[in-house]
Amino acid sequence: MTRRSACTIPVPRPALLALPLLAALLAAPAPAPAQPGPKVHPDVQRNLSSAVRALDQADGLVAQVDAASAAADKDALLKRLAFQVEKAETDLKAAEESATGRGQAGHPALQQARARLAALAPRVAQAKEGAGKAAAGEKAAVAGAAASAKALKAEYDRLYEKVFSKANGYPFHYNDAEPVQEAIEAIESYEKDDMPGLKERLARFEREVGTSKDAIDAKAEADGYDDPYYRPSWAWEKLKECIGLVAQTRKAMGEDLLKRADHTKGNVKNFTADFSRVERYEEVLSWLQLAARFDPENARAQADLQSFPAWRDADWKEFGRQIDGRKFPGPVQGAPGNAAALAAAGKQWFAQSDEWGRRDQNPRAKDKAPRRVVTVVVTGPWSVQATNILGKPTMYGVPAKLVVALDREKDLDVYRVYDLTLRTAEHEGVKAAPPFDSVTVGNSGYVRPAAVKGR
Repeated sequence: MTRRSACTIPVPRPALLALPLLAALLAAPAPAPAQPGPKVHPDVQRNLSSAVRALDQADGLVAQVDAASAAADKDALLKRLAFQVEKAETDLKAAEESATGRGQAGHPALQQARARLAALAPRVAQAKEGAGKAAAGEKAAVAGAAASAKALKAEYDRLYEKVFSKANGYPFHYNDAEPVQEAIEAIESYEKDDMPGLKERLARFEREVGTSKDAIDAKAEADGYDDPYYRPSWAWEKLKECIGLVAQTRKAMGEDLLKRADHTKGNVKNFTADFSRVERYEEVLSWLQLAARFDPENARAQADLQSFPAWRDADWKEFGRQIDGRKFPGPVQGAPGNAAALAAAGKQWFAQSDEWGRRDQNPRAKDKAPRRVVTVVVTGPWSVQATNILGKPTMYGVPAKLVVALDREKDLDVYRVYDLTLRTAEHEGVKAAPPFDSVTVGNSGYVRPAAVKGR
């Protein structure tokens, strides 16, 4: 008995019926390869290739439009895209017409290109919609920037006229206190009435438009800014600069006014005429007051202003000795018998004159301090002041001394004395008598009030 091993596996034999089928298969010929369709005619291919290239360009441009962030860039790309789409349509149509004439209408290559063109249309529409939204967003983002820039330029023009033209960061030329007074008044008015609002306005402009020249220019120009002479950011830059220049002007003028005060004090002894000497005191005081007003934090200006009275009093004490011995009215020779009445008429005339007693009402006077009339003394006889062609008098005058007081000179313990001639009106048949119509002034100087008592 034959024993089978446990690991022996019987192998079946192929059925005998399969052998004829295998032989038949081996004997059959191989299938023929698929035949390609008809080639596109070269004339058709020329237009088709151009259309395909345009479609390739259009596909790339759609992607670029979607990727661009700036509306202007999107707009430029859309124009190029429209050109390529139009070119693809034109060239494909020409290829289709040529193919129809050559019996190749509906060729797969043409159908594929037409399908690509049709699929491109919604993509182009979507790109245009995205560009429109981007443009609308950018327009909304810059809305008002141009108007804000122009409004800032108008504000600069207004403030330049008011203050910036007077405060450029440096001392300006002046011969007297008037332009200096005008400048500090303009600065003070600007700082009180304009500067707080200007700083707030600039801060708002920076929040809404930008904080750099390039950003402001770009935003305002995108909003249609059209000034051909000034950049949108010009007024913003100038206003910020001028705010600092006003502060610099205060300090620069404070220092310059102190120098002017020192120079005047150093030359005061060269002024020996009474009024000129006192005018120098007033001038020094004015420079010091203006210096302290321009730069209140200038310690030297404050110190010099405080020490001014002691300096003036010391110089005046020395100068005033020549006033102490003066007598009033001095020599009187040949005065008319009615001299007292003439003096009273003269005193009344001076009190009513806008050059003397009513000087504060004189629009022509720079120094508007009234000359308060103390007394008038007639010091001589009448004289002829004018004649006609026949030599007959047409105006008379009588010599007199006028004494006036100025409030600002009260602490100097002086009156002003003028040698002058009281004159009648000028006309035919005039009499040597009041009313008086004008005066001519000669010498002038100071006298102590004590010398005029009893007059």
